[in-house]
Formats: sequence, C-alpha cells, structure tokens
Amino acid sequence: MSSTKKANNFDVLHYDINLDFTDFANQRFSGYTTVTISAEASITEVQLQLEGLTVDSIVHDSQRLNYSRTGIHLDITLAKALKAEEQAKIDIYYNGKPEKDASWGGFYYSGEYAFNLGVAFTSNPHNYGRVWFPCVDNFTDRATYTFAITTTTDKKALCNGISKGVTVHGNGSQTFHWDLKQPIPTYLASVAIAPYALTQYDHNGIPVILSCLEEDSSNMMKSFEHLNGCIDAYLDRYGTHTFDRIGFNVVPFNGGAMEHATNIAYPLFGVDGEYTYETLYAHELGHHWWGNTVTCRTAEDMWINEGWASYSERIFLEWIYGKARYDEDISANHRAVLHYAHLRDGDTLPVSGIGHTNTYGSHVYDKGADMVHTLRGYMGDSSFFEAVQSFLVKYKFQDVSSQDLESHFQLHTTRNLNSFFKNWIYNPGFPHFSVLGYSSKRNGSKYATTIHIGQRLRFAPVYFEDVPMDITLYSSDFRTETFNVKLGKERQEILITTDFVPTYVALDIHKKISDAITDDAFMVSDTGTINFGNAMMTMKVKQSKDSSFVRVEHNWVGADAYFNDGKLPFVSRERYWTVDGVWNKGFKADATIEYFGRETGSNYLIGYLDVDLIRGTEENLVLMYRSSPSAQWGVCKDYTWEMGSKFDKRGSFTIHNVQKGQYAFGINEASRLSVKSEATLSDRYVTVYPNPTTDSLNITIEKALNGVLEITDGSGRLVKSEKILSDNENKSFDVSEWAPGIYYVGVVIENRPYNPKLVLVR
Repeated sequence: MSSTKKANNFDVLHYDINLDFTDFANQRFSGYTTVTISAEASITEVQLQLEGLTVDSIVHDSQRLNYSRTGIHLDITLAKALKAEEQAKIDIYYNGKPEKDASWGGFYYSGEYAFNLGVAFTSNPHNYGRVWFPCVDNFTDRATYTFAITTTTDKKALCNGISKGVTVHGNGSQTFHWDLKQPIPTYLASVAIAPYALTQYDHNGIPVILSCLEEDSSNMMKSFEHLNGCIDAYLDRYGTHTFDRIGFNVVPFNGGAMEHATNIAYPLFGVDGEYTYETLYAHELGHHWWGNTVTCRTAEDMWINEGWASYSERIFLEWIYGKARYDEDISANHRAVLHYAHLRDGDTLPVSGIGHTNTYGSHVYDKGADMVHTLRGYMGDSSFFEAVQSFLVKYKFQDVSSQDLESHFQLHTTRNLNSFFKNWIYNPGFPHFSVLGYSSKRNGSKYATTIHIGQRLRFAPVYFEDVPMDITLYSSDFRTETFNVKLGKERQEILITTDFVPTYVALDIHKKISDAITDDAFMVSDTGTINFGNAMMTMKVKQSKDSSFVRVEHNWVGADAYFNDGKLPFVSRERYWTVDGVWNKGFKADATIEYFGRETGSNYLIGYLDVDLIRGTEENLVLMYRSSPSAQWGVCKDYTWEMGSKFDKRGSFTIHNVQKGQYAFGINEASRLSVKSEATLSDRYVTVYPNPTTDSLNITIEKALNGVLEITDGSGRLVKSEKILSDNENKSFDVSEWAPGIYYVGVVIENRPYNPKLVLVR
C-alpha cells in the first residue's frame, strides 16, 4: 500500500462526510469531510489520499492549513504539532466530478442514480474511497462514519449504518443523516442516491432495508425471497452478525455488486423476479462476515475476502436446498477451476500471495472457494465451523492474513494444517490421487485388502503431504465400508480390512478434497442417456438387467506413460478418463467423449483441453484404452469417430460397449515422439547443467524465440512448460523436491518438438 496509518504515525478514528449532490445535471458534488485523527507519535504533517477532486481549503481549529498534492496523496501541514495520543478534527472542503476506474469501480452517475463502488480493479491501490472523500485508503485503517448527504426532494440518499433522520430545506433540497458505529476500511464506505422506495423489516433482531425504484419493488421482493434464509444460514454457520443492519440498494450497474457494509450496491439485472441471481446477494451478504468483519490485511490475501464470500454462496445453497445442491455447485466450481482458472488469469497461481493484476481473478474467487471447501473436508464440519466462529470473534473488526487463519484453525484440529496451507494455499496447482491396483486375501472371517495409490501433480511444484482421503470399498451387492487415510507420497500402499471381498475401490467418493479429478457417479437400473457432466462423458445405457453403480472420473493429468514404451500412438499428457464401479453382468452402454484442441474462442467450458496433443491437424487422432493402470495402452477396439473438419481440432469419439478401465486420446504422429525426432538439432537449442544434479538445474536456450521449453519425466509426464520469450534465455529450476530419475529437457518450435537432453536427477 502507498500509505498506512503506521507510516503516518496517526490513526483515523472517524469520518464525517457532508456532501451536496443537487447538481445531478453536471454530475458534480461539493462539500466537506471532517477527519478525526489520533496521533500515535508527535506529528506536524498528515497524509491522506484524494483523487480527481479539487480541494478548496483545509481547516483545523478555525485556522486554514497549508497543503500540497502529489498524485493521489494530499499532504497537510499542521499549524502546530500534535502530541502522541492527542486528537484533532481536520475539515477538508472540496468539489468536483468524481472518477471511475478504467475497468471496474469508482463513482457512477447513471440516469436518476448516483452511487459509488468502493474498489478499483486496475487502480493501485485497489481501495477506492479516495474518489469521493479524503481518507487513509487501505485495508488496515478502520474508522466509524457519519454522513450528511443533500439531494433534491425527489431522491433519497442511503449510506452505511442507521438512519438518523432527514432535514428538509426550503430550497427544494433535503439532507439524509446516517451513522455507522462499527469501524470499517474506507473501501466499504457507501452512498447511493436515487428516487428509492424502501422496504424495511426486522429479521432475527436485525434491521433490513431493501431499496429500489418503485417499479422494481415487486421483482426485488420475489428475487430476495430467500434472503432471510441466507441470514439464518450465516448466523448458524458463521455466528453473530456484527453490524447494525443489512441493506441492499439497487443500482444500474452491469458488472456485479459491491459489499459496502450495511449498504450493499446490488445490480438492477439481479432483481428479475426470479431466483436467477440469488447466489449474488448471498455472496455479498457473506462479506458482512468475510471482508467486512474481518478484512484481508493486504490485497495479496484477497482470497480471505472473496474466496470465503464465494464459498458462502455454497453455504447458502446448502441451507436453502440441501446438501445435494451444495455438492452440485462445489463440483461445478471445482471443474471450472481445473479447466480455466489458469487460462483466465494467465498463469497457475496460489490463492495467497496473488499479484495486483489478479487480485480479483479466478484463483482468488473460484479457487479460493474450492480451498475453503477442501479445508472443511480436512477438518470435518464440527471442527471447521467451530474454528470459523471463534476466528470471527477473535479478529472482529481487524485485518488478518493467511498465517492468522492457519494458526487459529490449527487450534481446532489434529490435522496438519501447516502442510495444508503450504500445499493448497501458498503453492499453485493440485494433487491427483488414483488407485493403481488392489488385491485381497482372507484373514479369518474378514478380508485384508492391499491398495496401491499413486499421486500425480497438476501445476504443483511438490508432492502434497498429509492429505486426509476417504477410501470406500464396495462389495458386489453394494455394501460399503469407508476409511480415512493420510496420503502424501508419489506411491503409497494402504492395508484395509473389511467384512467382504471388495469389487471396487473408490477414493473420495463424497468429493471432500478438491484434487485434480472431477467425477460423477450414478445408480443405474434402466436404459437411457446419462450425462456425467463433471466427468465430461455422456453414456447411453442400452441394457441394464439389474442395478449398477457407475462412476466416471475425468483425470486432469496425463495418463501414466510407462504406457507405450516410446511407441506410437502418443498418449495425451493432458487428461484421461477412468470408468469403473459395481456393474451387473447385463450392463451394456455406449459412451461419448469430446476433444477440443483450439487455443482461441470464448467457450472455456469445452475448449483448451487438448492443445498439447493436437498441434497440427486432427486426422491422426485415435482413441486409446487400457483395462487398468498396470496395463499397457492400446488402440480401443470398438469406437466411432465424429471429426467434421480436420482443421477445427474439435470432434468426438463414441465408445461402443464401454468397459471398465481407462480411456485417453492419442495421436499417430512421429514428431510427437520427441525422443526420436531430429537429434542433430538439439544442441542448437538447449544446454543443461549440471548433469547429473541433485538440487538445481540450469538451462540455456538459444534461437528458440516463441517456442516452448518442455521438461518431462521418464514416464512421459509433463513436469514444466514455459514460453520462451527471447532468442537467448537462461532458466534455473529447483529440483530438490523432484523424484529421482531420468528427465528430458527440450523445446517445441512451431508445434514441432525437438530431441530433448537427458538429465539425471539423483
């Protein structure tokens, strides 16, 4: 942040904002803000922030003060020094037309409305109180507020807190008075002006105000039908509501909403008389706990505000519609995160330590919510919500960090949250866990089953540790026994004893942990079409003589590739499917999966999945199959192919009489087998040292501008992929956490891979 209370050696205690908005035609306002400060040391200067407005004068104790302005900073020279703990009230008189951010946020005039949105997506810092009142504009300086907002008599002004009445003047204007007793950061301060009609009531002792134009009132009440249930959900799950009221003001803004404390700016499109956008008001109300009661200390930890508010949407859905709806929404969000968070944000990122450009990106909102769900899965409901409620009490009206979350939540669980935060919060990427095989032996009246589990990585730098994972074993008659185990290695062996011979072993069947898998499972007892949407497969059941439990997993990592011993077809390094379950003997079905290898277009939900595989045209694609992870890949024996144009990189395969096992896309292109292509050119592009290595790997790349550096392990798994931005580049990687073995380092130029250098990591 550019300025903090500690750097200035003073604390703002209170803002008294007095503004005249009667000049609507010119979109200008004028007035003054009285800033009450308390010195923390002897000071002679006060620095505030104010942007885009003209200062008329600054007064303290009836005496004009000197001031200067540099950028957003307003530097005020006091007439005499303030001593430590001494307070002062400084009146800043100003006027002008307020500014908007280039992307999102700021002050808006639109028809009969004037309103602010307190954050700016592109401005630095993101806090945007400074566009309508002078302030210390950061996340850590909290103050109380009073407002006196003057409008023409056809309009109302709503601000934070509780109404203290209206003063009617004789000149066709009136002044609305509001008082907020709870301290908030400046970005949460709010004003909204329009010919509002107000609906006011109490719910569980909390005053609620819903405001919109009269013609929108009926639709707003219908759309907000579940608001009271949302309040109940958060009171139950998060604890006491800490503000004097809850308020939503409708504004004509098409880019979302803003969580101003007690006075949320809510878009007109969200009051359509339906439930279409109810998770939007659930998100904004969630901020009353996450963001407004506790606030991220820095923008780099915005997931504490936005990730938890996004997760609050799922708490709302669970409360109103039940656990199945919660699971559905969590799964849809998890799939979206795995599919395109890195595409939208331009990189694979951790949720904590986020950069300025991505403060309000997909990793913060969507992966942030995904991580809260996983933390709940780690801890269990009782411990998780106990930690949530005590955290919100302990840090009430304070700024917090991810480290504060970690240390506090650790007090409420025996799980290792240090490894959770290290792997899931402070590092990018995901783990991928899969059952590699299992075998059972009779042990008295029971059965001892040895289960082999493997861990792969999607965009993550190191293997995840101490991950609590449910293993569910199924009998042939659908009996189940579930065990929670701790996973944390590349390969792991688990011994489990059950009352029956298992015919199917499933990891995380209830989706408590958001690893690099999306899946669906159904009990099937009739013919028809089933959409395994999260697994990206459609199944047409042609015969089902009895019930079958069918589970399909979409694995967001490449297929294990001691797979085909360097032979064609080349198997996808991006994804594969696992089809399994407990099937009756008469079960028969066809299954369809789609490929999409284009890098352009706006439909993220179907695209960007097979770019690595389909580097040229698609006529050499094939569908691959293996019966188990220990079997070799081969071309599937019975499928049809809908290709369309061979140049659009889009089509589908339909598997006839689908079998249990794994399916993947492959391609018959010799150039894809990089270990066999143009060995004489490798020295031209890549030099690696030291080799062998134990801790670091240095790579020099020449004459490969706009190419891609690729590092794969001995099984063909893509470990690193980075764009080459210049003709001469030097890169260094920490390999101390890499599994010992052989790795290949090479470049891909114009979709053509060149023979990589072999590196031995010990």
